[in-house]
Amino acid sequence: MTAQTTTHTVDAVVIGAGFGGIYAVHKMHNELGLTTVGFDKADGPGGTWYWNRYPGALSDTESHVYRFSFNRDLLQDGTWKHTYVTQPEILEYLEDVVDRFDLRRHFRFGTEVKSAVYLEDEGLWEVTTGGGAVYRATYVVNAVGLLSAINLPKLPGLDTFESETIHTAAWPKGKDLAGRRVGVIGTGSTGQQVITALAPEVEHLTVFVRTPQYSVPVGKRPVTAQQIDTIKADYDRIWSQVKSSSVAFGFEESTVPAMSVSEEERQRVFERAWEYGGGFRFMFETFGDLATDEDANEAAASSSAARSPRSSRIRRRRASLRRPASSPGARCATTGTSRSSTGRTWRPWPSRRTPSAR
Repeated sequence: MTAQTTTHTVDAVVIGAGFGGIYAVHKMHNELGLTTVGFDKADGPGGTWYWNRYPGALSDTESHVYRFSFNRDLLQDGTWKHTYVTQPEILEYLEDVVDRFDLRRHFRFGTEVKSAVYLEDEGLWEVTTGGGAVYRATYVVNAVGLLSAINLPKLPGLDTFESETIHTAAWPKGKDLAGRRVGVIGTGSTGQQVITALAPEVEHLTVFVRTPQYSVPVGKRPVTAQQIDTIKADYDRIWSQVKSSSVAFGFEESTVPAMSVSEEERQRVFERAWEYGGGFRFMFETFGDLATDEDANEAAASSSAARSPRSSRIRRRRASLRRPASSPGARCATTGTSRSSTGRTWRPWPSRRTPSAR
């Protein structure tokens, strides 16, 4: 530390300005009365939703529970258009929360934390930023989440590709690929979202597939004002269930083993879940062992729901997007191996077909 460095002393430092970081700053300062400073290398709040601006980015949780629950008025004032919320809607929501609870003044945006060292003698954390600022605090809350580091694939030739490359986890603000020739690498949850959104807009789309994924329709559909009012009137029960459940997605998880019921009953349950939509519902609301029992997993992957006329149309549509045989080199390549995981890929047994949320 140089003689010119000023050390700032606060009660708490929060690293990250996503859902967790925003709530941590609110809790620390507004509710506990602690002097608190938050840091994020982004230029504004949002966390993963600040960076992942790629076309098609969507929540993996239904809209009415993809929000904060700590304030009753905030819940009652909230609104949404569809059963799932898009990236722009989520970012707008988080911006509103930051301003509503006067949290922006506590954050240092555009500031990356480089180190946090615990000083045994002082009983304090010493946090140093990329700009050299030093903060000491009794508490440090790491709210960086599990999606904060970009996974850039080490593909031969990527560094010499003559046109533009874009990573979904660092999508340039306002970037439009309409009319471009695009190649997408990756068909996990993010890849499927960006492929679906780009296909109608670009001149030509080539999708490079290593392992084809089994997908469940997300079930995104419009909601009415009456449906929203009904949910708001029932929020006490809804949040009680969410906070006492295993996966906290707003529905009752099944505890029934898939192979404990008849084939007819399994198909009925799978078909109902497929028609309603939602990867997590399909995985956890149908039966309790799709992710832990190989036979149950295979039953889901080969269910009649996946062979319905609707799913056949989806598969044919995807096949047309994946066919690269006669397409020349892409003029823009995107990599879908993102830090954002707005769906889920189920692959506990690589030799079997396994579903993912789309």
